Amino acid sequence: MKKILVLLLLLTNVLFLHAEETSGTKPEKKILTFLGKVMENGIRVREDKNVSSRTLGNLYKGEKISIFERTQTKEKIQDMEDYWYRIEYQGQKAWVYGHFLIVEEPVENLTGTVNTNNVHIRNEFDLGTQITGKVFKDDHFPVVSKTNKQLLVDDKQDFWYKILLSDNTYGWIFGEFLTLSTSTKK
Repeated sequence: MKKILVLLLLLTNVLFLHAEETSGTKPEKKILTFLGKVMENGIRVREDKNVSSRTLGNLYKGEKISIFERTQTKEKIQDMEDYWYRIEYQGQKAWVYGHFLIVEEPVENLTGTVNTNNVHIRNEFDLGTQITGKVFKDDHFPVVSKTNKQLLVDDKQDFWYKILLSDNTYGWIFGEFLTLSTSTKK
């Protein structure tokens, strides 16, 4: 009985893949998005990933953006060196130079252990955002991303980390309150 079920499952998968190939449709590519926040006023949004590209508009300090892509290498512009990030601006694909952004970047195999009691978890990487919960000393969580730059909070400079909480939701915690360690995948 077990062999018959496995055989049926395999046959179903083969038929599904064949039907998908012959119908001419491709499976949808999953696009991952990450949070970005503008750190200065009047940041140019460009049609392409270079400074000579046409300006589509401007972004202003505090604006939140969704990041869809990052260039593979950094570009040096005057005394700055950073990546270009692809965003959607007024319904079209556009690019912003990363020097003026704080961006969520994925991390792998990292665990954070809370080193202080009663630490607030926030819905974004900013003290001014909504508190979504609390964590306690010695609680540990998988870290899924962090900010690309350190931020200043109460005279302390550190990264913000996005953690996966025990209820399968995400929250942000300031790095001062975490002890980081490398985790191994099981």
